[in-house]
Amino acid sequence: MLVILGCVSLIAAIGLWLRFREQTREYRQAIIAGNSMAPHFWGEHLAFTCPDCAFPFETSTDVPRSQLVVCPNCGFREISVASGERRDAERFYIKPLEGVPLNRWDVVAIAEPEPSQPDNVPPRFFIKRIVGLPGERIAMADGEILVNEKLLALNWAEIDDQKILVFDSAFEPKSKPRERIVVTPAEVWQTLSEGWHCNPVCDSSNPEGQDELPTWAYQSWRCYRHAGDRDELGPVDDFYSFDQSISRNVHAMDSLVTTTEVLVEGDSEFVIHREYLGSKLKVVLSWQQKEVRVLRENGDRNSQMIQTFPLPAIDGAKRFTIDVATITGRVGIRIQGVLEEWISWEKQSATPSEKVIQIHVLHGSVGVQRLRIWRSIYWFDQLPGMRVPAVESRVFEVPDGHYFVMGDNVPVSKDSRDWDSPYVLLERVAGRVTRVSKPE
Repeated sequence: MLVILGCVSLIAAIGLWLRFREQTREYRQAIIAGNSMAPHFWGEHLAFTCPDCAFPFETSTDVPRSQLVVCPNCGFREISVASGERRDAERFYIKPLEGVPLNRWDVVAIAEPEPSQPDNVPPRFFIKRIVGLPGERIAMADGEILVNEKLLALNWAEIDDQKILVFDSAFEPKSKPRERIVVTPAEVWQTLSEGWHCNPVCDSSNPEGQDELPTWAYQSWRCYRHAGDRDELGPVDDFYSFDQSISRNVHAMDSLVTTTEVLVEGDSEFVIHREYLGSKLKVVLSWQQKEVRVLRENGDRNSQMIQTFPLPAIDGAKRFTIDVATITGRVGIRIQGVLEEWISWEKQSATPSEKVIQIHVLHGSVGVQRLRIWRSIYWFDQLPGMRVPAVESRVFEVPDGHYFVMGDNVPVSKDSRDWDSPYVLLERVAGRVTRVSKPE
């Protein structure tokens, strides 16, 4: 039984139960139970540490019949449910709107449309994310949102708010260390305590063909739940590791963010490769030319220059982070939080690639210290929990004064897709949800 000191609110089921007490004039404090907004907003849950790669992850308290869960980072399957630690729900504030207009992607508490309750029965609320605004036509296609028949573009702040971690190279399995990292030629890259390091003698060892230059290749970190063993390769899937008791179809993902931390020495030059929508993306970072070049390479290996911009100044020993996002028909480049660029990307094919990222060092010395792979939320128009192919997407026409809402944990969220009254009247929105703290 969950006990809350003071007069605190209880948000239940996704449906959420709130027991109100004003902590200040502006805020009400709340506790959430139920995980339709996971992994960004947690109810009561289980916390695990993978015994093979030491990756920390969380799951719903609804566990598989096998009493085993799968590590989303390395795919280790023999993790006993008994090894998980039960964690309390996160605490949140509900901040009244006070005339401030609602925006897309706001997370809000919504009053359930039920008859008035007796005074001793707390009102019931839902917590959801606003996806559609008044007067818009909302649909879903290939995991992305269409607004008035146009693909909805996200900015970096929105991506950061919604992205889901699917791989972190800081957590390497003991039983299969770095088996997903393919290095050619092997003698050029060295494994150091702080990552992988290339100091190309590669230019002289293989001067003929650039295709043979040293490559650090993340080929797949995928939904191991549906893999025969951990040696299978494939694209990243929309696997929700926190719903491991649910059997459902998964979708291959190309809406990804790769976050690479590197240490560069001297006038080095290297290339980050991604395949997106059927053609190869090449991001060239050159300290010789002091520029970043974005190129497209099609099947004939001819590269087309897409855009060039100055390389931002990197402090210290040129240790920095570069994010490459492929989402909503665009490519985003972010370097050290200083440079942020977006480029339209024409669709050649809808087949997601197995090669999530590759790195070629052209010359100089580059150390790859950490790689993280994130995926976006895969939005689909399908009834929660049903193991059937996603239905042909409907069009939801949001009336004036109403909103279309969904949960981030799309496979289990009951929301505007299947409510009898799908659109939320503004008067039912109790306020925005902001985090108070996360349990240790």
